[in-house]
Amino acid sequence: MNIKVPKVIRKLELAGYEPEFDAVLEVWVNPPRELLINEFKLRTESTLLVEILDQTDKDDEQSVEVREKTIARIAEVGKERMKIYSELWSQGSENSRMSAEEIETMIETVFSSEPNLFNWMTDSTLAMINDHREIQKKG
Repeated sequence: MNIKVPKVIRKLELAGYEPEFDAVLEVWVNPPRELLINEFKLRTESTLLVEILDQTDKDDEQSVEVREKTIARIAEVGKERMKIYSELWSQGSENSRMSAEEIETMIETVFSSEPNLFNWMTDSTLAMINDHREIQKKG
């Protein structure tokens, strides 16, 4: 017997972040484990890079190169993460899909007024995936 596992899609209402937000993301909650492992590694690396950046002296000449490389790598990691979230948010209906470029534009557009929105979206997405993986299926 050949069992095919369909993609399971769940809605994430941005009203959960702010009631005035009416957008809804469609989240793929049963992606391959490798995708989640990659996101975890990238998230961890991003956190460590920000810590390095925070610990370097902006005025120290020797720190300038370290800071520049760190900032460049933070940007690379961010783009890799946007690709992952694009995949997670682009398995549902056509009008709900977000490319990595659209995610980047959204972050740039809303960051000054809603700096925590992307983090909320990613944290909520991972929570939905975790909830789906932990559910005890009923027969």
